[in-house]
Amino acid sequence: MNSEEKKAVAEHIIKIAGFDNTTKGYQAIKLLFDKNEWDFWMLREPQLHRDLAIWLQNIGLKVLIRADKVLLENDAINEYYKNILGMTPEPKEAEKSYCERYNIIVKKD
Repeated sequence: MNSEEKKAVAEHIIKIAGFDNTTKGYQAIKLLFDKNEWDFWMLREPQLHRDLAIWLQNIGLKVLIRADKVLLENDAINEYYKNILGMTPEPKEAEKSYCERYNIIVKKD
């Protein structure tokens, strides 16, 4: 997942929800995508946010709803980007070791 994919998913959700930048729903979505979670107590009105979290699940975004917060699952953005928006996410690069990242040559005897 890169930032462009994350931004596209966030903008799509805000657009289909009809939020403008002054609504609490907009603020909750922004928190979710910036920090991968949002706490119900931060934005007050916990019932509104539970309803919003359930709506996010219904439209296909994988979120985990807890008693006090909503968490964005690991591959939620990639799956939404691929399945709902119909776009192909960029492949993840394989994790490189320290030696590979810094071109360190280790000689073994």
